[in-house]
Amino acid sequence: MSSHYSSSKRTAVPLVVPLFIAASLLATSISAQQQQTSATIATVAEGLGLTILVSALHAAGGTLLLAATNSTSAVTVFAPTDVAFLQAINDLNTNSSALLANKPLLTSILSFHIVPGLVPSTAATREGATFPTLLSGQTLVFSKKGIFKKSYEVTGYKTTAKLLMKDVPAGGSLLHVIDRVLIPAP
Repeated sequence: MSSHYSSSKRTAVPLVVPLFIAASLLATSISAQQQQTSATIATVAEGLGLTILVSALHAAGGTLLLAATNSTSAVTVFAPTDVAFLQAINDLNTNSSALLANKPLLTSILSFHIVPGLVPSTAATREGATFPTLLSGQTLVFSKKGIFKKSYEVTGYKTTAKLLMKDVPAGGSLLHVIDRVLIPAP
């Protein structure tokens, strides 16, 4: 009888470990799904270190802030890095406080970086696919570049930015991190 007990004990241990691992993976998967659905553009951008973008969205307020803080928003944001914002501030011959205080200019620039609906990187083409932005009458061209078409660019008016990160989920939205601030047409 003791041999039966020790053999069933050996069989039970190998079954418990895979069940424990499966339960842990399921709990992790559910937790990741909950985080993804409750994430917002602002929280994901902040997590990526895009602090100037988050500050700009808060300073702009209104519908831009509402879209950035609502997990059900379905937009695509071409999100400039902090370095890109610092370069744009320099190019615009201003400072960060003045830019954040200039709501019309700030809203115009931010709206130019947001496309209604989801635009995954697979929507980019070699010739360039055109997408309307939240800035009335302004569009962005999203294209694949490079020998193997593995590099992505977005062009708006006279500014072209490279995608540094693509298809980052943010609740119901997508972020593409870019290396330049896109300046809209006057």
